[in-house]
Parts: sequence; C-alpha cells; structure tokens
Amino acid sequence: MAKLKKNILIQTSVGIVLASENRPVLKDFLKAAGVKRGSYAAELLERIHAFFIDTSIDLTAEYKNYYESEYIDMPHFLYHKYAMNKNDLAKLFVSTKSHGYLLFIKSIRWGRDYQIDSLFEYSESGRDIIMQALNAKWIGDNDED
Repeated sequence: MAKLKKNILIQTSVGIVLASENRPVLKDFLKAAGVKRGSYAAELLERIHAFFIDTSIDLTAEYKNYYESEYIDMPHFLYHKYAMNKNDLAKLFVSTKSHGYLLFIKSIRWGRDYQIDSLFEYSESGRDIIMQALNAKWIGDNDED
C-alpha cells in the first residue's frame, strides 16, 4: 500500500490550513487508503480530498505568482491579505518551520460540504477518519500541542 507524505491541518480564525510537502493527488490518495474506485469509501475519500485540496486556495502559489513582490514574506502576506492574526501565524509557522510546505486554506466562509463539516466538527471519530485519510496531524482548539 502506498504511503502519503505527512501533512498538518492547522485551525486558524479564518479557516483550516493544510500544510503539505506536495499537493496530494487524488489517485495517490485513494491508493494509500487501499479503496476501490466507485465504492462508498472511495466516494467519501474523494469528497475529503475535494474539500481540503481541490476547493482550497493554494496560498503558496498565490503568494509566489502574484504577491511576492508586494510583501516582504509569507507571514506578512497572510496577515494583510487573509487577516490571519499573530497567534494563527505563530501556530502555522512554528508547525511548518523550515519544511518547505505548500499551504492550502479552506475558508470557513465558503465552499462548505456539510457532510464533511459534520464529520470533522461533530462526530467523535469523524475527525480521526479524516486525519487518517489525509495522513495529517491536527493542530487546533482541542489538540495536545
């Protein structure tokens, strides 16, 4: 079974940031999970992938392509463009320090999938399922860090 690279999900006041060494590809995602295409499990994983990767904003690409000359660094860009507060930025950059992660943000204001939201926020084991699917560590309101 394929192994996805380790990812980090970081809760911020403006959304959830996925920090990843590379952009997770759906076929690798499904292969790592060992599910058959067309199954209910594959459908759920496809929705998790779409929710956290496909419908998220690629902050790294946006910064490098459009804003690198305007802001002195990525934290200033996130502070001014996305209104991330200093606590969010500290949490984000301490967690991803010197790893060269790509950053994707899933805004809490748009693009909601209520089944995934419900699994993530309200199901006792739902967040664990999503974290296993994304091969991610959670850094948020009820973490151990």
